[in-house]
Amino acid sequence: MSNAIDPRASSGLPDNRLVSLDVLRGITIAMLVVALLGYWVLLRWVQVPGFGMPGRDIPLFDPTRNLGAYIDRHSFPGRLYRGVRDPEGLLSTIPALGTTLLGMLTGMWLRSERSSAMKVSIMLAGALLEFFWACCGDAGSRSTKISGPVPMFCLRLASLWSRSRFAIG
Repeated sequence: MSNAIDPRASSGLPDNRLVSLDVLRGITIAMLVVALLGYWVLLRWVQVPGFGMPGRDIPLFDPTRNLGAYIDRHSFPGRLYRGVRDPEGLLSTIPALGTTLLGMLTGMWLRSERSSAMKVSIMLAGALLEFFWACCGDAGSRSTKISGPVPMFCLRLASLWSRSRFAIG
């Protein structure tokens, strides 16, 4: 077979790949950034018909008066969650795409040449960070709401820890 017929033979890439993993990683990161920034621009800077500009006329994180809820009300009338919105609507598929792209990047990272010990330690650090984030919630927000099994478990654990610490010390 000649090199003119088989494009993989002339690409110079190992293992007969058409696209290198570095290029694929770069494309995935670019798609992730464009998707999440685009979603943010849509929800933050596009005026919602009948309600106004987010952050000026309506609260930024209002679940029923944002662009996603508006699109869902006009796309799926009568078939919405509590009649006003759809938590898994059309516009909310953009951050779901971001989650998928993060999964692809994680898979690429797991298949990389880094040592297994490094991968395990980074994954454990991420799990601990997520655990403490879930325990503390968003401490910087004005309306911190503690609910769900993980934050309540963390509060009980912290309560037990502080009681035992003061009883012993």
